[in-house]
Amino acid sequence: MLIRILICMIIIMLFLLLRKKYLNSKKKRIVTIIVMITFIMLIGIIPIENIFMKFSSPEDVCKYMYMKDADYVVEGNENAIVFYDKSKILIVPATENGWKIPSINPLSKSILKIAKGNSEFEIFVYNYANDYYIVVETKSEIAISDNRNSQFFKVSDEEYMKNYYQYRFCGHITELDENYKIKVDNREIKIMSRDETTIYWSMP
Repeated sequence: MLIRILICMIIIMLFLLLRKKYLNSKKKRIVTIIVMITFIMLIGIIPIENIFMKFSSPEDVCKYMYMKDADYVVEGNENAIVFYDKSKILIVPATENGWKIPSINPLSKSILKIAKGNSEFEIFVYNYANDYYIVVETKSEIAISDNRNSQFFKVSDEEYMKNYYQYRFCGHITELDENYKIKVDNREIKIMSRDETTIYWSMP
């Protein structure tokens, strides 16, 4: 991130230095400004550091991008999901040469929200390449399992009000299809896709 900021600063400085000598017409200045803005926007989207930089861990990528320490990391087959700064998420791709800066950060999709009695939870799915991360946010520590024998890790327990906590659990799967089921607080949920859910209530 710092490298991209430096490159943008150099581009702006070059424009300011050259505008009087070479950009002596309004048309040239407008075209140059458009090209400069487009180039700066591309630099913001495309991680050019990946050409000459590599990182030894997902935590290092998080530290470089946001200057924040990772709270928890769950690794998949081709990438890893990083939880940092209490409630933020970053997915970092892996390569043969080490971990890299992602070009895009995947959007989350709220699959299901259930509030009944003291039990309240929300399920999110994060997808990058062939890895899926099932993230469950709850107001209490509850049992979570699925039919893939996935391990769900408690990745955070943030106190959002005095004596009130929000817990976050994360598990990893490599395929999300019509056969996938997750059990949260004795409720069995069949996730059909990222946009459609069918809920099955299991007996306590």
